Amino acid sequence: MRRIIIIILCLASFVWPSGCVSWGKFWDNPEITSFAIPARALTGIIQGTRISLIAESYTALAPEVATFTTAGAEVKVNGVVQTSGVTANTFGSTITYTVIGMSGITRDYTVTLMAPRLIGGLAAWYRADALALADGATITNWIDSSANGNTLNSSIGGNLPVFRASQLNGKPVGRFVHGGTNDGITRSSVTGFSGSSFGYFMVLKHTTYSINEQYLFTLDDASTCTGAGLAATLRNGTWHTDIAQPCVGYPATGTPVTDTTGFHLFSSVYNSGTPSLKQYQDGTLTQASSPVITLPTIGVIALGNYPSGNDHSFDGDLAEILIFSGSLSETDRVKISCYLSDKYSLATGESCP
Repeated sequence: MRRIIIIILCLASFVWPSGCVSWGKFWDNPEITSFAIPARALTGIIQGTRISLIAESYTALAPEVATFTTAGAEVKVNGVVQTSGVTANTFGSTITYTVIGMSGITRDYTVTLMAPRLIGGLAAWYRADALALADGATITNWIDSSANGNTLNSSIGGNLPVFRASQLNGKPVGRFVHGGTNDGITRSSVTGFSGSSFGYFMVLKHTTYSINEQYLFTLDDASTCTGAGLAATLRNGTWHTDIAQPCVGYPATGTPVTDTTGFHLFSSVYNSGTPSLKQYQDGTLTQASSPVITLPTIGVIALGNYPSGNDHSFDGDLAEILIFSGSLSETDRVKISCYLSDKYSLATGESCP
């Protein structure tokens, strides 16, 4: 019907066929309107000309066949014509799909596979949406999705977090409520950690500040000299990456950033070889410093508190946290940050692939 209208307009205006091409461009719309990899049950999130595929169980690269719908006449990748449901590509890096309209105009779409388990050094990964629980259920075992087996399985001695459904972009959270000195969930005897480089990414919001310091998570040495390791804390409404050298407490590293109301993506990466510590809030760099950090052997993980409690309980909702042991490249840091901002529909300062 569209072509018939164009022909009628051309004839009515006594326009030669070459002039009709411009009319075709007016109606031409070379878009990708859906994208998926059915074999992996992945549905693309389309934001403008960005398409992201969240692949949380993906552990190895392989050629994948994508299905897509388009109003264009043809779709190509590196000059190769793509057929929906037939053509395979390996999504190890961002792929550009070029949609060619009927009039010859083109539009490029970037397709990126967001697969945290393909990034080296993932030591612990806690997702509320990985828990098969009813709304309001107590979380007694918080599964580790990193495949290292670091499932949190012990109470620190007070309140355990509670599973709350549909809190952020339709996804659940673990709700931590400060009820005493020893709230939170922990695990001893952990694996996957080595060296002093690290990275962590967490999506959370605070609820109240009943005390002036709350621990979001802690990695500790579990020795007789407690207080050696890595922690993220909230102090009077500001967030810190805290590092402790053995037996000397937890000094804050650099300038903190403000945690206002609502959910935020906080992240911190440290490269011991440089050295370089960078902190980000919602994908925007907020602090950079060059401390020399030596982490001990990590033996304990705690969420929502210091491992031994001591009135440092977190009040708030935690949707997801990923903790890496080792240096993260800038490319991998951006991928993890964009994975979380896409998944939870959070505003971000990142230039996402």
